[in-house]
Amino acid sequence: FSLDAVNYMMDFQFRKAQRQDLTVTFVEPATASVVYEIGRLPGVIDSETMRSVATRIHFANRAKRVGIMGLESTPQLYRLLNTGEQPVAIPEFGIMLNTRLAEVLGVVPGDLLTVEVLEDKRPTLNLEVTKIVEEYSGANAYMNKQQLHKLLKESDVASGAFLKVDSNRVNEVFHELELRPGVASVAIKDAVIDSFQATMEKSVLVMRTFIAGFAAVIAIGVVYNSARISLSERSRDLATMRVIGFSKSEVSTVLLAEIALFTLLAIPVGWIFGFVLAAVMVSGLDTDNYRIPLVINPSTLGVAALVVVVATVISAIIVQRRINELDLIGVLKTRE
Repeated sequence: FSLDAVNYMMDFQFRKAQRQDLTVTFVEPATASVVYEIGRLPGVIDSETMRSVATRIHFANRAKRVGIMGLESTPQLYRLLNTGEQPVAIPEFGIMLNTRLAEVLGVVPGDLLTVEVLEDKRPTLNLEVTKIVEEYSGANAYMNKQQLHKLLKESDVASGAFLKVDSNRVNEVFHELELRPGVASVAIKDAVIDSFQATMEKSVLVMRTFIAGFAAVIAIGVVYNSARISLSERSRDLATMRVIGFSKSEVSTVLLAEIALFTLLAIPVGWIFGFVLAAVMVSGLDTDNYRIPLVINPSTLGVAALVVVVATVISAIIVQRRINELDLIGVLKTRE
């Protein structure tokens, strides 16, 4: 399930929510004219600005140092989504928290937070939690950018910008921005995705292969052991069937059909236990840096079932050979 969860998390975070191609961060908050100039660069299709400030947020006896990002009321490039993957408009007043930060602070919509701004004049603000949004990376807070400007008593400045760029000119725009002295950093989203995906897939593939192999060994052991016990208990009956004229295949069918039936009944039960185990693992991996969603695709359930079926087939082949090698005379002479 881990690969399913990672793929969903990346699709949600980097494709549905964050739809920009480049993220630009300024050395110092830039004026509207600088942002306008960047938005007019050849190849830039659309641009949005953001204002970010370092803060310490307090609620009851809990506190967390986070950056508050000020966005437009209805951003199109850096969107905030709810659990149904629908865009959430940023209210004119109040503060929005993502799921992780809300859990850390123990707040719900309607609670009042004390926010210490750690920059410039360092004011202390009282803000109401208006909404909780779904995110899988970081513990983040968001506000309406215009409201943030008013509370900080500053002009319309920006800490960075999100750019939608012509796919054929991404590198060109990237290099142009790197040369500007007021630009601290430029991140290409596709490069971030590729790097993250390569790292995750490599580690997940190793873990997934190990777990699948381990599961296959356990499945073979369980199924084969059950078949051995069943064969031992029914060896006299099976031998009797052979003596009275049943063929080897007919005798094998009696035992192997029972094993197949139990296997088919066990697969859905295994799915349920697997889902519970995955939920426990996900809760254990929940950190301030990222949250792993509980996502299990039907294909993953199919692979799990296939592993059990293959293990059953291997066990059946081994048991079939033992049935064929039954000592009919010896078994029938054995007292019950």
